[in-house]
Amino acid sequence: MRTLPPNTVTDWTGTSNWWIPRSLDTNCPFCRRAVNFALESQIWDSNRKTMASTARCPGCGEHISIWVVDPGPAKDSSKKGASCIAIFPPNEDNHKPIDGAEHVPEAIRRAYSEAIQVYNAKVWSATTTLCRRTLEGMVLHLTGLQSGNKPLAQMLRELPTKVDLGKPITSLADSVRLGGNLGAHFDMGADPDEELAKTMLDLLEYLLEYFFTIPKLIESAQSVLDKKP
Repeated sequence: MRTLPPNTVTDWTGTSNWWIPRSLDTNCPFCRRAVNFALESQIWDSNRKTMASTARCPGCGEHISIWVVDPGPAKDSSKKGASCIAIFPPNEDNHKPIDGAEHVPEAIRRAYSEAIQVYNAKVWSATTTLCRRTLEGMVLHLTGLQSGNKPLAQMLRELPTKVDLGKPITSLADSVRLGGNLGAHFDMGADPDEELAKTMLDLLEYLLEYFFTIPKLIESAQSVLDKKP
């Protein structure tokens, strides 16, 4: 069984007085394409507050099972969501988000999730392009600049004036930018391959951890230590 982040849900509906996904975007465990699954044949288990359903891949035609655990009440639009959404088979070969991804700002997390989806679908050029897009969103968030004001290369050069950085981090970010440029522009002799896509995704995740997840973990640990006598 593989759990899915909430942003994979593309549409919610009120079923049995609870919020249940009508459809969701993820990679098919069988053909690994990034597809939209429409949920059908829902069965509500009130004792366990769980909805079981199935969905058919529009690409290969295979069926998957989907569970929605502890959904929010449909009468409250602010509770649209669920404690857990999971699918089976899990396809354990899929690349998974980093631990603590929930600490990444929502817009950046969406771009990162899209990069993972196309990577799992083996679309290497789209992976490198989306990694670069996520990097740009990260830099805009950290610097407070508006999209389109400056080229990404210039924003990266100016980033150390906005955020305390070391040389390894600025070099890492520039590597993601350059790899993304390769994916975004057609070149007869330089198509992005799996190795480049994997390297780009790894580099991007190092940056996400450095800027967003590790500071939150340190903050949580510090709050625990501060309570000790």
